[in-house]
Amino acid sequence: MVLDKFGSGLKDVFRKIARMGVVDKKAVESIMQDVQRTLLMADVDVEMVAELSERIKKTVLGEQPPKGMSLREYFIKVLYDEIVNFLGEEKAGIELKKQKILVVGLFGSGKTTTIGKIAKWFKTRGMMPGLVACDTHRPAAQTQLEQIGKAVGVHVYREGKNPVDIAKNALKNAKEDVLLFDSAGRDALDRELAEELKRLGEIIKPEEVLLVIPADIGQAARKQAEEFNKLVGITGIVVTKLEQG
Repeated sequence: MVLDKFGSGLKDVFRKIARMGVVDKKAVESIMQDVQRTLLMADVDVEMVAELSERIKKTVLGEQPPKGMSLREYFIKVLYDEIVNFLGEEKAGIELKKQKILVVGLFGSGKTTTIGKIAKWFKTRGMMPGLVACDTHRPAAQTQLEQIGKAVGVHVYREGKNPVDIAKNALKNAKEDVLLFDSAGRDALDRELAEELKRLGEIIKPEEVLLVIPADIGQAARKQAEEFNKLVGITGIVVTKLEQG
């Protein structure tokens, strides 16, 4: 798996630094080539890899290590801190509170199934979720959500002729603690669907906006995430299909 190779590649990089006799500009350049290769093999965006690499080299070669720390130790610390920050330092989760959650993502990303899992997560923790079927574009999307709602044991709202009407009716009639709004799977660059999503965001005013994105999307993830964020303000990301990464 790509993620396994990514992890083992980084471990090899740190071992290589630890075994180095001399840490100088040439050594740092060599290590950073290994880091770049590892990240690119994991299909990380080229520009992001270049930015990370330059930032690490600038810090290690341009700053004095803290007192009592060798250049090797400083290199390891800087590299570790930057990688952790790059991957995301905090393990943030959804709060157990009364809220509205809008779930967005590309077609076929596993968005509707993810909504069912989140609903079950809330229910097993004593809160009552409701599902709102705002995906009127994909055939049988609303039926699929109803089947998921039945399996979890929660109500599904789908009354209305279009996504905005469905959302408004749910907001007016729902009594549940948490409302999970499904939306049409879309490319964020599709203007018509993008406008619909933006309108939904304005109507729902969600506390959380979760972007569901498949692990195999590769470098397209950055552009899609940026566009979705412009439209509705992404607060979290759910990665699916990790077994295919």
